[in-house]
Amino acid sequence: MDGTRLCLPAMPYSEGKCVLNTCSGLGWGSYLLDSVDKRVIALDADGPAVKLASSPWPTQKIEYVQGSVLHLSLVDNCIDIALAMESIEHFELSHVKRYLDELYRVLKRGGMLIGSSGFPETREQAMALCARNPYHLHIFTRAEFDELLRDLFSKHYIYRNNLFFWTVK
Repeated sequence: MDGTRLCLPAMPYSEGKCVLNTCSGLGWGSYLLDSVDKRVIALDADGPAVKLASSPWPTQKIEYVQGSVLHLSLVDNCIDIALAMESIEHFELSHVKRYLDELYRVLKRGGMLIGSSGFPETREQAMALCARNPYHLHIFTRAEFDELLRDLFSKHYIYRNNLFFWTVK
């Protein structure tokens, strides 16, 4: 699934906000958000992708940044909305906690993390999904991800379709 088109559900929450779009890839999702937000930081670890993303999407509100989501170069409490669209499954289990900790750190009080990933019901289903894609390093079950979010955020919700989630700091 193309994580950039998944930015559409985040648009209503992003109106007039400062948005951090993590693992932003080629920038289409950030460009979509640009129509409603105050500012977008499109962050990706891949330098060539960041360079490529900055050319076809002309805008004054998107800042394309190469960097690691495990070590964000942002001050605490500076982001209204953070996006993790189709990204957490691309990290090893030990790094997902660090990723979420960093997003929590940069979110303002009341800020939201909105994301997507697949959350199967069983560990066996998760392992089977991981085995089908060499770029998926860890897939959480719904219960595992629910517990991880509960430890960090005051409110969270994983939609029944086991694809989207949102949290509030």
